[in-house]
Amino acid sequence: MKKYLSCFFVVILFLTATFSIAVCDDEIPAIKVGAYENIPKIFTNEEGIVTGFWPDLVKYISAQEGWQIEWIPGTWMQCLKRLKTGEINILPDTGWTEPRSREYIFSNETVLVSWSRLYVPKDSKINSIIDLNGKTIAALKGSFNLEGPEGLRQILYKFNIKATIKEMESYENIFEALQGKKIDAGITNKDFGNLHESNYAVERTSIIFQPARMQFAFTKNAELTPFLKNKIDTHMKQLQENENSIYYKALEQYIGGKPAKTFIEIIPEWIQIILVVGCGAILFLFTVGIVSRRQVRQRTFELQKSEEKYRTLIDNSPDLRYRTDIDGKIIFISPSVYKLSGYTTEEAVGMKMAEEIYASPDQRITFLAMLQKRGYVSDFETQLKRKDGSLWWVSTNALFYKDHNGNILGVEGVTRDITDRKKSEDKLRESEKKYRHLFQNAPAGIYEIDFEKVRFINVNEVMCKYSGYLEKEFLSMNPLDLLTEDSKNLFIERLENLSTEDNQVDSIEYNIIKKNGQELCVILNNDYIYKNGKLTGSRVVVHDITQLKNAQEDKIKAQQIAGEQKKLALVGQVAGKMAHDF
Repeated sequence: MKKYLSCFFVVILFLTATFSIAVCDDEIPAIKVGAYENIPKIFTNEEGIVTGFWPDLVKYISAQEGWQIEWIPGTWMQCLKRLKTGEINILPDTGWTEPRSREYIFSNETVLVSWSRLYVPKDSKINSIIDLNGKTIAALKGSFNLEGPEGLRQILYKFNIKATIKEMESYENIFEALQGKKIDAGITNKDFGNLHESNYAVERTSIIFQPARMQFAFTKNAELTPFLKNKIDTHMKQLQENENSIYYKALEQYIGGKPAKTFIEIIPEWIQIILVVGCGAILFLFTVGIVSRRQVRQRTFELQKSEEKYRTLIDNSPDLRYRTDIDGKIIFISPSVYKLSGYTTEEAVGMKMAEEIYASPDQRITFLAMLQKRGYVSDFETQLKRKDGSLWWVSTNALFYKDHNGNILGVEGVTRDITDRKKSEDKLRESEKKYRHLFQNAPAGIYEIDFEKVRFINVNEVMCKYSGYLEKEFLSMNPLDLLTEDSKNLFIERLENLSTEDNQVDSIEYNIIKKNGQELCVILNNDYIYKNGKLTGSRVVVHDITQLKNAQEDKIKAQQIAGEQKKLALVGQVAGKMAHDF
């Protein structure tokens, strides 16, 4: 038996040496592979060696092909940029997205299926998607779970949640920020989270999203790419078909736990070989089966809980969520459609947006044109038709949804009823129109002052006629420049005494200087404007009393002259009497 085994090993060694020489003859250059820190999938150990699930696969394939591998460390974003520029040939652990497919080449074989999970600090009260509104959420910069289909950005967009996204260079940074409570939430892939969540003061939530296909990515239009892609796809297909391959061992070691040790008694060699192979296979399959079933049950339970929460959010949201196919037919719509439009979900599904839903089909064309140009639409306002024929105003956020190859399948969006807001805006516009009419046609001069900017902000035609200034000249002036020196001092003194909102209106006489230098006597009725207790401006009605003032002055002068004349007449009478007496 030992003789045959010895011969067998000699043959193997000979074939290996021959194969190695053949590879060397091909003069394959060193293959540069990107490496970023994402324990346990890919990381640098204490000895400075790149290891993990993906590196084990790369090392195996390179050994089979006789390649020399050079690991190029960096952040995730650095690795992506280097792959694009050709500084590296391969980047493992890359999720497929439609934008990335335009910049990189992906392997045909899917290596891993992963998903993303939301983590929060200990004692956080975040339990659902809607709790993220107004919060700060950290994510790996440029990552699939941030930028990819059904990633964090799209989820926040779909649920109309306003949150601050903080991009970080590594998942370790995210967990450290969570532990220090510098952020409200953070997302990682499930493998990193499973391995590290117990080492930090963080808690996993039930929010799970974005199942993703993780593949090898290659530089686009590079000479080596077709060769590398073909070789890696071939090996991955073979490895995944063999349950005892390095693929499943690495999967068990890094993703599902360390393999158990097997102890063998000293028995005859041929029986030992059979027992090792048989027991090892049985133990491996049994362990994988138990672990897989347990993981599947756990993941299924988590996904069901997450789906239930999503469904509850959709069913109870006042906003309308919908999805249409490429022809504009509704294929999904949330139950709120009945309250908003009168249609049941059964009636709405199958209806065409342009012909049956939009008040104006042209608006649907405009909507699609904007969507085609930017890839998304925000706050698109239009009118839709209710079942009873009445119209209602909506504001819609929408984007295209696509398959894994980037083909557009239809449109999905969130629509909010803004009918009441539109009615309020119409009333406000009508009120402003009436105010503007009164403002411009009032028999008195009217202007408004912004004290913070120290400028006129509005003036009517009558005031322009009073002062002789054009409207644009008036609006560029400092209000104090309109007053004479005495009136200016009086105005400043009165402003300083207006310390509370009790003094909101006053009426006082001032002298203003016209454009031609003449003085105009006016009465100003001031309506002072306060914001948060602070005086910010004034609305002023101006009455020209120059003629009245002149008339009063003329009357006083006339009275004075009459008085003088009366005195002179009296003096004359006295003088005449005295002359008579003499």
